[in-house]
Amino acid sequence: LDYYRKGHQHGFDMTSLRYGILLINSTGPNQEKLRQQGLKILVRLNGDPAPTAQLIIAKGHALGQFASEPDFDIAMAHLNRSIQDGNQEAVLFKAALLEGQHNYPKPDPQASISLYETSAEQGNPKAILSAGLRRLNGPEAIRDPQKGLAWLYQLVEKNDPEAHYQLAFYDANTLQDFPKAVEHLIQATQGDHPKAHLLLGILYQQGKGTDPSETKAIEHLEKATSLGEPQAAHQLARLYMGRANEADSQLNLLKGYHFLTQASTDLPAAQTELGLLYLSGKLGAKDSTAAAAWFTKAATAGLPLAQFNLAALYELGNGVTRNPQSAHSLYSLAAKQGILPAITSLGRLTAIGLGTDQDPALAWAYLTLASDQKEKDAPRLLDQLTSQLTAEQLAEGKKTKQTGFFLRPWQSPFWRSLRPELTTSGTSQALPTGTPHPTGITVSFLTEEAEPTLELTMAARLS
Repeated sequence: LDYYRKGHQHGFDMTSLRYGILLINSTGPNQEKLRQQGLKILVRLNGDPAPTAQLIIAKGHALGQFASEPDFDIAMAHLNRSIQDGNQEAVLFKAALLEGQHNYPKPDPQASISLYETSAEQGNPKAILSAGLRRLNGPEAIRDPQKGLAWLYQLVEKNDPEAHYQLAFYDANTLQDFPKAVEHLIQATQGDHPKAHLLLGILYQQGKGTDPSETKAIEHLEKATSLGEPQAAHQLARLYMGRANEADSQLNLLKGYHFLTQASTDLPAAQTELGLLYLSGKLGAKDSTAAAAWFTKAATAGLPLAQFNLAALYELGNGVTRNPQSAHSLYSLAAKQGILPAITSLGRLTAIGLGTDQDPALAWAYLTLASDQKEKDAPRLLDQLTSQLTAEQLAEGKKTKQTGFFLRPWQSPFWRSLRPELTTSGTSQALPTGTPHPTGITVSFLTEEAEPTLELTMAARLS
């Protein structure tokens, strides 16, 4: 920063550009003052740096870097100046805004694709890729697969790895043409495209479009991991842990643990599985505290399975101080994202007033909803509760369910058609707790079904 400041003071325009960019990206207690200082520097630039400066100013206004709210009118004015000076990056950013990115309030898909294709016609590789992808997968109003493929194949002729990967993804997911997808992926991996290695590894593992080969699958997944692709590390973890019953099971477990820790840096799903692994005792001893820490990290990122599992720990007092209120809140978060066992748990806690006000009618409504959606534990608990309700409470419960006020966060086509895609099967193992559970029920920890499946599900029964 000091060197750029000195260059700016000596009147070097390109140095002033770099200095201004650094200032408007400042953070900390003086960021507002520094950003305004950077804005003044960029506004005054002329000559070669001016188009780039106008683009940086436009992005700052669009992203709200200079005020408490974005100012899209000012952003568009600066973008248009930059575009008039021939800046193709400004064309792409304006196109992105017009398709609704960065919360732009006046999206115009037709104007957006027109900008992408105008830039693409001038040979801009980024614009060609953007135009191709939007014609293939964009909103129906602008979708035109024939045009999309034509744009992408322009890049394929130059052996562009990203174009090969996107075509492979389209072949595999839209056309179900896995052999063609494998051909494109092989080309993309020659350019060390991390996601291409990931997808090719999965196809080798599943034997789709090619003969199955675990050796080649591991080779490509390890390469993708080395290139920084966390999904590949997660896939390797599941692959090795899927060998838990084979020879060298402990070695496979350790390999799986190694890759799971790599994936857990970025992926909430891996963080949840790591928590389940600590909870299982397969690493030598159960570590509920470590499990709670990983569940907390994933739950904070919004993963509903982690929210459910962390709720179970708070309900049991396992690895954390027992806190029924926190358990109820976390079950609510998971339920609002469609985790059916969480709705059953809400009904169970509400029935006895654990962590929330006791409300048998509301509990009946929760359990009826879960039972209607085929949640496995709900019918038994619903029968038990129904037998204890008075006629007035049952009538109130039916009214509550009919009114549905407590269901509004879930009312959507997705929710109404929801079916559980979770497994709570597995060997029941007692978990140590300091406080007996007052309801004497079974609390389960959930793991997402996957191919291959990570068999770490467990349940705890407390007397």
